Amino acid sequence: MLKFNLKSILEEKDISISQLAKDTDISRPSISAMYNNTSKSVNIDFLDRIMKYLKISLSELVIEEEDIITVHFYKTKTNNLPSCTLEIIESDNNMVLENISLIPEKIYFEILNNLYEIAKMDKKAKKANDDILYLFSEVDSMFDHNEMQKFIDSSKALANFLKRIGSRNAYRLINRLLVEAFNFESTNKNEEEFIVIRTLNFEDIFLYTVDGQTVLPLLPETIRKKEFPSIKIINESLT
Repeated sequence: MLKFNLKSILEEKDISISQLAKDTDISRPSISAMYNNTSKSVNIDFLDRIMKYLKISLSELVIEEEDIITVHFYKTKTNNLPSCTLEIIESDNNMVLENISLIPEKIYFEILNNLYEIAKMDKKAKKANDDILYLFSEVDSMFDHNEMQKFIDSSKALANFLKRIGSRNAYRLINRLLVEAFNFESTNKNEEEFIVIRTLNFEDIFLYTVDGQTVLPLLPETIRKKEFPSIKIINESLT
């Protein structure tokens, strides 16, 4: 991720935003936007004036910073289900998702008749499959019609986050949650099992094999069309 290094440079040279704006004849809001890395576009002439005034190169003014998202998770219990809380920390945004748990498709289908808000989202669903689990957030609100919007909003936020970080990062995070938060294991310890995990973005499907307490992702062979952030996952239940 590219960002302006103007703040560090001005602090090192002991130059204020007002002084830089005055001496380069660039508006203070434009300088402030670069200083705070909030500018959506930059005038090339402005860059040239700033570099000449500060006697720096473009590589010093604009630097590449790795985009790292830190995900802390905590083991919890929700309605006697193994669950967890995710605390997602990014450079410009933090988010907390609570009561995340796996819901078997059979249970999910049992409430569809009463929860039209969810039923209309997944018109492909036909009948329950024992091998399909749903990764939802705020699952305690799932069974209360008055709290339904809270469940939908939080579960959508979780699904959108998994989509935004890319399939490989999503697989890795879900794998950690299955093993360390949900203590997931096969029902038949003598056979390898195959499970499917879905989210409220119903087109997203995550495939795993489970052999005893060993959970392995079946990663799809996909070409990365864009760069995704790096993910640092920390199990706070172990600290």
